[in-house]
Amino acid sequence: MKRLLLFSLLLLGCGSSQEVFEDVSHIPREFREKPALKTPSQKKEFRHFRQWLLRIAQPYFSEEILEEAKLKLDYFLSRFRSSLGEKTPKRLVQLANQILLKEGEIRPLPLEKLKKPFFAHLLPYLLKGGEGSEFTTLLLLGLLFKEMGVPFAWQTEEDKLFLAFRKKALTLQSGQFHLRPFSSSVSLSLKSLKGLYCYHLGKAALFAKEPKEASKYFQLAYYYAPERAEIQKTYGALLLQRASEEEVEEGERLLRKAFQARPFDSEIPLLLGDFYYRRREFQEAKKWYKQALKLQKSFEAYFSLARTYYQLGEREKSLSLLNALLHTNLTKEEKLKIWLFRGNLYLEEGREKKGLEDLKQALAVKKELPEAWGTLANYYFRKKQWLKALKYFRHYIQYEKDMRFRKAALAKIEVLEEKIRTSSLKEPEVQTGLEEKSAEERMETLKRLVNSQNPKKEE
Repeated sequence: MKRLLLFSLLLLGCGSSQEVFEDVSHIPREFREKPALKTPSQKKEFRHFRQWLLRIAQPYFSEEILEEAKLKLDYFLSRFRSSLGEKTPKRLVQLANQILLKEGEIRPLPLEKLKKPFFAHLLPYLLKGGEGSEFTTLLLLGLLFKEMGVPFAWQTEEDKLFLAFRKKALTLQSGQFHLRPFSSSVSLSLKSLKGLYCYHLGKAALFAKEPKEASKYFQLAYYYAPERAEIQKTYGALLLQRASEEEVEEGERLLRKAFQARPFDSEIPLLLGDFYYRRREFQEAKKWYKQALKLQKSFEAYFSLARTYYQLGEREKSLSLLNALLHTNLTKEEKLKIWLFRGNLYLEEGREKKGLEDLKQALAVKKELPEAWGTLANYYFRKKQWLKALKYFRHYIQYEKDMRFRKAALAKIEVLEEKIRTSSLKEPEVQTGLEEKSAEERMETLKRLVNSQNPKKEE
């Protein structure tokens, strides 16, 4: 999930972005780059930026709320201007904490703690007061400073935003604005700022479980700021999921480019490793998983490398990694993944006792594991232990949601029941094996399930 985070899942229009988007008609018209402003005035440029931010929010808010947001921003401006006096950084921070956070009732919180992570990145929601993201709260303060002619530069560290003065930077920490020493000299262009804003909208949409919204905003992020490594990474990962081979190749190229800029980021080699694993290029996948492990010894990297060793036929190496993992501090879900995978591996190796122990240990922790029930059922079926196979297949169809697999399991149950009836088992054993619903009743139930999903079949 996380990587999914997942984990974990991106838009300065330039030549390279046009190559990716041969036809930019799918970019909403209101988000495409406008012609250069007639006046070079920085103040007017940022008023244009403010209007762009409101257009971003238009699909989610009514005209009344947008108008209220504009009035609230005007109110903030009038409060700053009437109280400012000299424009020293220290005085600006005092007013920002008083007017924006206290009077404006805005509570900046980390993304994962927000109740509405998507809306909290949209300025109208912020301007009405309530919970907002740290990134957007700083963006709002920067807009106010630009309107007042306060000299500063937009700066970033990773994907975090701050406002840089000559010797100090204004940051947002623990729900308050602060000043800290500052040394960087690289400023953000307005287009890059748009790209970062869209990138944060995409991340918020993912947290809100809105994948379509996330995809749209990651595309816009790359459209505006294709030079930013964090956007290359996220948009590259998005392109790897596309059907077009051309887009997949572009996604691979972007991830490699992002890793050149961010060689400390362990998620990028994991994403590339997963990509090559899905394409069954296991040697290349192994190389990237090892690279991820050098950067961070995470469960995902260890487990993915163990799976890759298995696919390459290096099963002892796979088992060695899995055994080592089980001696680390793991979550319940991580332990289940290891028991399921290692149990299958042991059975294939003929180490039946250890394999059965792993699978049964997984089921003792969580019964709703169709993979474990199915593996055990097929194991006993191959061993011609019909009663045990029947027992485990019945558990399997109880938890398996995929109708295709359930239907195949039901067919095996019929075969098993016939074998049990015609076997030399004693009558009580046969009765124990057949004591549940008859095959006809189960098939009737399954037909009703199928027809409920496809009413036409019922006719």
